[in-house]
Amino acid sequence: AQGCPQRMFKTGTYLSVKRLAMRKLARIDYRSYVELDTGTTLQVVENGANSGSSILYDFWLFVVITGLTLPVQLYLIQMYDFVLFLTVIGGYGALFAVAQLLMRVSKATMERVVSRKEELSKRLARGFMEMVSFRIQRQFAAEIGRVDSLSKDVAMSEGRIGLVNEL
Repeated sequence: AQGCPQRMFKTGTYLSVKRLAMRKLARIDYRSYVELDTGTTLQVVENGANSGSSILYDFWLFVVITGLTLPVQLYLIQMYDFVLFLTVIGGYGALFAVAQLLMRVSKATMERVVSRKEELSKRLARGFMEMVSFRIQRQFAAEIGRVDSLSKDVAMSEGRIGLVNEL
């Protein structure tokens, strides 16, 4: 039963981001809408929903829970041993500084991943939809090479983001 509230919250935030994207899409200029590639738009919305849900759930929920329990824990440590309390406070300060640095790295990597995923989505959709044209013009091998390269880049970047989040 413990997983139920977490799953509801995570799914709810994921779907909320998708609804926000739909509302935003409903307000854009029709000419801009016509220029949008449906496959790319769907992928951008999906990536945004996954990222938004992950940020809200994995990061902010953790921050809130830690923010609520940390003062109590520190108070109890301080009551037990003041030197240990000072050591823990110093450790948290160092961790905070490292976390700030890691967040900058993570943000830059996340921006790269989002743009690469968008480009990958465009290329995949284009490859599927224009397969005949690519094959006639003998460009399919080059396009597959670009997709392979982007796929590897996205996978490596996602791995880096996972590593930074774990740290």
